[in-house]
Amino acid sequence: MQLIENNFHKFIINQFTTNDLNKLPEDFGGNRIFSDPIYGVSRGDDPIFDKYKKLVFLINKI
Repeated sequence: MQLIENNFHKFIINQFTTNDLNKLPEDFGGNRIFSDPIYGVSRGDDPIFDKYKKLVFLINKI
């Protein structure tokens, strides 16, 4: 599992650091638009997601 997480982390960081879609045009300096993301990974069957679904449903119902 650690290998998958490391590969995913490398892929995401690479996308943010090298992808031209994350750079301003050269006329504006060519700098990165977004810094490295902060993200997390969790299990899909975590009970917290049931609470999120209920909350999102209530907010969207209003």
